[in-house]
Amino acid sequence: MPEELTSSLHTFKNKAFKKSKVCGVCKQIIDGQGISCRACKYSCHKKCEAKVVIPCGVQVRLEQAPGSSTLSSSLCRDKPLRPVILSPTMEEGHGLDLTYITERIIAVSFPAGCSEESYLHNLQEVTRMLKSKHGDNYLVLNLSEKRYDLTKLNPKIMDVGWPELHAPPLDKMCTICKAQESWLNSNPQHVVVIHCRGGKGRIGVVISSYMHFTNVSASADQALDRFAMKKFYDDKVSALMQPSQKRYVQFLSGLLSGSVKMNASPLFLHFVILHGTPNFDTGGVCRPFLKLYQAMQPVYTSGIYNVGPENPSRICIAIEPAQLLKGDVMVKCYHKKYRSATRDVIFRLQFHTGAVQGYGLVFGKEDLDNASKDDRFPDYGKVELVFSATPEKIQGSEHLYNDHGVIVDYNTTDPLIRWDSYENLSADGEVLHTQGPVDGSLYAKVRKKSSSDPGIPGGPQAIPATNSPDHSDHTLSVSSDSGHSTASARTDKTEERLAPGTRRGLSAQEKAELDQLLSGFGLEDPGSSLKEMTDARSKYSGTR
Repeated sequence: MPEELTSSLHTFKNKAFKKSKVCGVCKQIIDGQGISCRACKYSCHKKCEAKVVIPCGVQVRLEQAPGSSTLSSSLCRDKPLRPVILSPTMEEGHGLDLTYITERIIAVSFPAGCSEESYLHNLQEVTRMLKSKHGDNYLVLNLSEKRYDLTKLNPKIMDVGWPELHAPPLDKMCTICKAQESWLNSNPQHVVVIHCRGGKGRIGVVISSYMHFTNVSASADQALDRFAMKKFYDDKVSALMQPSQKRYVQFLSGLLSGSVKMNASPLFLHFVILHGTPNFDTGGVCRPFLKLYQAMQPVYTSGIYNVGPENPSRICIAIEPAQLLKGDVMVKCYHKKYRSATRDVIFRLQFHTGAVQGYGLVFGKEDLDNASKDDRFPDYGKVELVFSATPEKIQGSEHLYNDHGVIVDYNTTDPLIRWDSYENLSADGEVLHTQGPVDGSLYAKVRKKSSSDPGIPGGPQAIPATNSPDHSDHTLSVSSDSGHSTASARTDKTEERLAPGTRRGLSAQEKAELDQLLSGFGLEDPGSSLKEMTDARSKYSGTR
């Protein structure tokens, strides 16, 4: 009688296949002996049994990239089950997507449109599978909002989430990389589960960051894992990432490799210039206003610039007084609809002041979130940021101001203008959390390697300063743009690619300076190590 192999998902038995059969896990032909489920007839190699993730009785079609094992199922919906294949470039799937990127790194994503009931049901199924395959040896990195049910089902979890479609803070990226490395190195049986509900761009940030991290910290025998991560990035998530997300990954890569130095100089933002007027209203009219964020906290809101078709070339938004910026910065530009209680996002961009070389940045359309795929933003359009080292006006910058045809409304009490999309993010402590690496140092286990980083394109173009900032006192609190102030209409609601060449490692002094600089941006001692998480399971219902 054939030996039965009992699994929580299937009841397997050994079987000699007379006809060619494709393994449900590795997609290779089963030559002769294999195993087959008594109930659902699912078949695979005996050596692949440990990687089976499909529940017994559920028939799904798999789409697999070389170097990974991917489950894209139709579980997460309220309608009867049917086979579903997820395209690598689909932002929103029809069900959960569970991927073994490597043997020890697993990605689990749920679409944003999945109902709460279906999400909870499938979360339980995934948890059951993880425990059956890996016991208590898996750590969940939650990239979405903190959830009680997720914490209850998975005792080892780190909540490191940030808003969907955004780049995370630089120090949070460092924290996640060090957490993965520490957990995986502490025990060869340990695996990491990257959990995300919504778009997969956040998974792309974590995987590509860790790919670069291991390129300078891991041993040569992990080259296959790095290849699998690169393959997953290229095939599954690269197309889903925002330009700002890729920009942050590229900056972190440059810091790790030593090809980019952190700029510690103070930066004062004076002008945000839109080259090419977006066409958001009939007749070529645009009413842009922008908000500046530092560490996801709003620090500045401009007036509304009413721009007609007679001013199609550019819009200059003067920041007066100049705004001191440090660390993680986001510029978000909106269009206020005419006689409407709504607003549209024109563009969003995120950058870190440590990456700014000189006193100017230019972002092309392809570098702007939202605008990169919006036909209303001209293809030749770009956004220019003008900085200086002091808050005083930049002498000789008069030519940058708008002409008399641009009317500015400074009624910032308008609820539509004051409404902050991120005002609730600090309430649960999820997004604003900035915690340092597990052992307190970004470079604790990093050593130089000879291989080169896989390049991830995308980023702004740095421009040299054309005017040295001279000193002239000013205390204006409103824009000095020429024009007239008008009453507001009623509103009720509202990478730069690394240059080729040999890489060099960072000196001890440079590493110390970078750690010190990051500490100034909120990098703190995480307090508890992953070893404590391993030893005291009940203590860690969530790690922050």
